[in-house]
Amino acid sequence: MALGLSPNQVNNMVNSIYEANGKNPYATDKRDGLKVTKGVERRFGDTYVASPGLKAALNDPSNHLAISLRDQYHPGTAAQLSRIVTNGLDRADGRGDGWVKLEDRGAFADVLRDYTGIKREGYISTDALNWGLQQGSIVVGEGGQLLSRSEAQAHGDTIVAVHEDKAGPTVALDR
Repeated sequence: MALGLSPNQVNNMVNSIYEANGKNPYATDKRDGLKVTKGVERRFGDTYVASPGLKAALNDPSNHLAISLRDQYHPGTAAQLSRIVTNGLDRADGRGDGWVKLEDRGAFADVLRDYTGIKREGYISTDALNWGLQQGSIVVGEGGQLLSRSEAQAHGDTIVAVHEDKAGPTVALDR
């Protein structure tokens, strides 16, 4: 099993993104969706994506979509979302000790361990994982997998992020 998020954790993360942007995360109406840029529009088949559509896309292992929590305009939002993700993973093993087990992820575990100066075999600190998510070095990919940006790109995933622009919060390609 890959290191990643359960569908409920992905749903909570997407709910938080929509709430942070003043949208109803349970609504399916376009008015409660986030605008998507032209580069992302074909992925969702519309100029807006409601929360259920983004959740479905991220929870589908065959969708080739990843989301970056990085937000260059609102770093506080990125910090909040990444903390939700890391806290959920930390509690998933029933310990809540500040470490997330990585042994199931193979080579990616080594990449994640590089984010922290504190080493513990088979684990990454939640602080290091939080930092990687906030910086966009680690993304949440299809089926809730945690991937390095380069691993997601090599897999052919489209990496998106929510950014604020003159039209409001927008789902755009994350470069």
